[in-house]
Amino acid sequence: MFWLLILIFLPFRLYLITNPLLDNHFFRQTQTATVARNYYLNGFDLLKSELDIFGTGREKYLTMEFPLYQNLVAGIYYVLGPNDYWGRAVSAAAGFTAAWYLYKLVYAVEKKKKLAYVSAFFFLAVPLSMIYQRSFLIETTVLAFLSAGFYYTISWVENKKKVDFILACILLSLGFMQKGMYGPFLILPLWFYFFKKTGKIINAKMMLILVIPLTALFIWQRHVDILNIASGHIYYTSGNPSQWLWNVGRLSDRLSIAQWQVRWQQLLNGIFLKPGLILFLVGLIANFPKKHNWFWLSFLTAEIIYFLIFFRIQSHEYYQLVMIAPVAFYMSAGLMVLYAKKYFLWSRLFMILILTVFLYKSWLNSQNGFTVDWPRYERLRQINKALPLNSAGLLVTPEYDWNSVYTYYPGRKMLIFDRHKADKKKFEELKEKGYDFVVLQDWRSFESSPDFLIGIPKILENEEFKVYLSK
Repeated sequence: MFWLLILIFLPFRLYLITNPLLDNHFFRQTQTATVARNYYLNGFDLLKSELDIFGTGREKYLTMEFPLYQNLVAGIYYVLGPNDYWGRAVSAAAGFTAAWYLYKLVYAVEKKKKLAYVSAFFFLAVPLSMIYQRSFLIETTVLAFLSAGFYYTISWVENKKKVDFILACILLSLGFMQKGMYGPFLILPLWFYFFKKTGKIINAKMMLILVIPLTALFIWQRHVDILNIASGHIYYTSGNPSQWLWNVGRLSDRLSIAQWQVRWQQLLNGIFLKPGLILFLVGLIANFPKKHNWFWLSFLTAEIIYFLIFFRIQSHEYYQLVMIAPVAFYMSAGLMVLYAKKYFLWSRLFMILILTVFLYKSWLNSQNGFTVDWPRYERLRQINKALPLNSAGLLVTPEYDWNSVYTYYPGRKMLIFDRHKADKKKFEELKEKGYDFVVLQDWRSFESSPDFLIGIPKILENEEFKVYLSK
């Protein structure tokens, strides 16, 4: 029956899939797409990633995520040609994979197919999934690996099959490495399930399932730190306090009523919706006396701890995708409470009605995520048309803004400066290194054009950009 979920949700995942990456969180989408395109153009590499917004020198290498998703997309480019929608297609396929393993997980623990099926439905249906399971981001692929590794760990605890043990170690390791802040929180429910099932605190193989992914993450992060220091990106290292502050925030953030109002609206509009919140609360209460609630409660608790620790970065709502699985289970459990088997026909119609209403409300809530800034897209394409092929230049912005959207659609490498650091001496030095054009972004906010542009011909002016070519 899982194929029916694919048929239901595939049209939603294909919706406007060919639109440019100027909809929700275009900063991260164009950044991810730039890395994928550079693998396509320059060759596959799982050890480092290259961004065009940092020019052509050593600074062009900025690595944060284990780039499995980007290399996979680049591989598809080689076979089918480079198009943004292939990145979105990979995200959609990963979303269905994550839902499949949630279905298998719920069934493995609860032995109830309808509960498992409806859990997968809610996982696919919430607004965040509607938006980000078709975005050019790695998040859904990370969820697919973590969900699969999570399931195979539970399966190994139940059956002690060697293949489940191997798959659990490999898949969890790949999930941990791709996004280091997600995976470690799964250790709590995995360990809790093992303890409850075996009565043992730990054994050698369970220790390996938990330690191998953490070791892989540590080795990868160590490599990232060394690489980013060598590339001049010290900020993006695990030991940088400012980077931790950006992700975690301060105690005052957690005590701020205003910030909690924002977070609550994000959760309500992105995951629960009002119908889903009611179902979640019903499921949470009704599930307390049930046999396996300790597992689901530990899963939910782990995600709450994750949310509270990485509180500031939750301002980017796609970081909440990892929280959907246990919420989807409890929403499904709540709906099952309202489902009365003795009135079979009416109960089935009632369930279909509730799911349809939730899907409709979710679709309405997700519409803002598909809005494209078409005028800006055209302005960026004008830069592409105006500049020589394979050229590199400087991007001068009012304030420092390393947004890959400025380089992705123009298709050129640019070295970013804010207007306070761009001067004639620096420009002359960079001209010698092959930087032969200058783009002023949001030029109307400049008090005057930089002095080093005097005598350099202007080749383009539109509402946002001025472009100068020095040769």
